[in-house]
Amino acid sequence: MTRLLVLAGAWGWGPITTAEMVCRALPKTVEVTALASGIAEEYARSNRDCFGRVVSSLSDVRAFDAVLSVVEPVGPLVGRAAGVPVIAVDNLFWHWDWQRMPLSKLAALADSVRSLEDVEQAVTSAAALAPYGEYALMYAAATEVHWQRVAARPAGAPPWLKGTWVAPYLGRLPDRSPPPHRPVVSLSGGLINPYTTAHQLDIYVALLAEILGPVLPGDCVIAAPAQLHERLRARFHTADIDTFSREEFLRVLASASILYAPAGLSTTFEACALGVPLVTLPDVHDGNHDNYFGLAGIAPVGRAELQHAFPAATLANFGAHHEPITTDEIFEHYSAAVRDEGQGFVPWARSVLARPALARDQMRVLGGVAARGHGERETAAALLRLAVSPAPSSAK
Repeated sequence: MTRLLVLAGAWGWGPITTAEMVCRALPKTVEVTALASGIAEEYARSNRDCFGRVVSSLSDVRAFDAVLSVVEPVGPLVGRAAGVPVIAVDNLFWHWDWQRMPLSKLAALADSVRSLEDVEQAVTSAAALAPYGEYALMYAAATEVHWQRVAARPAGAPPWLKGTWVAPYLGRLPDRSPPPHRPVVSLSGGLINPYTTAHQLDIYVALLAEILGPVLPGDCVIAAPAQLHERLRARFHTADIDTFSREEFLRVLASASILYAPAGLSTTFEACALGVPLVTLPDVHDGNHDNYFGLAGIAPVGRAELQHAFPAATLANFGAHHEPITTDEIFEHYSAAVRDEGQGFVPWARSVLARPALARDQMRVLGGVAARGHGERETAAALLRLAVSPAPSSAK
């Protein structure tokens, strides 16, 4: 029996559901163990039909035939040290400043890891080298790095950078539901992470009420982590608020008239594949600028066309903020923008809702995501191939 170890970052549901799609594409004979924490662990434990074992610590990686790592730095390091092949899925590829990434130093850090005890120091040192440096370790330590793409190589990436191009991960999508359709708001599980405080969540929900309150009908659906339900019900009194599994959420999305959500990679692909127009919301920290503008690296179009096809309720519409800003600053800025009748969100949102071709424009810009999906099968096949191959000599 093939044994697979899965590690997914605790950045909401995105990393763990990405791993879930790959695991569900594997044969039933593969034994899957998830090493997870926080909201990723909660999700894995609620989907035990996919993740047969869920653990919060591990003593020996050598018991596994392959490792799947999604947006986290530990898997590539421990797999390399143990001589176990690792596929890292990089959903952050648009964050990198490729010319300044210290790959030689990251490689030295990866080589310094000999046991689980060395991992924490390597991760801390990598984080000090460059923004997101700890996640960039995958390029020094993983056997393969997979990118979900619908266009060409990321802009600025050096030609020697290792990376395998796969189609977007979509898993099993339901058919589009017949009308009537309802607006859906999807608040990423990424709002619940080690760096987000209760105060920030209070401000964020108040911000959403400012943004969406004037344009959202009472019978909308809000998908959100359970930790936000009480806050949301205090402001959206008649909305249908719940926490969904990925399968349940896709059924909700298939019956949506429009989706308001932060610009996560999976959310963007799923909405486009189902033909649901997407309006991107700010994230809890900095308006999700990197994700939103990162779409320009996926789509075979310029930024202006991208912004027309993907209207964003982010600070990009109401000011030229490109550096990370605090949640308080986001709220202050939005409050002013919403109350400005000439430039605020409400007239802008109404103009967006009046665009009947919005979903078609988005499908065109992303090159027909639905026709190019199921990259999870490519990654699953690669894991099976590596699981029966000899370990790389450099990892022994």
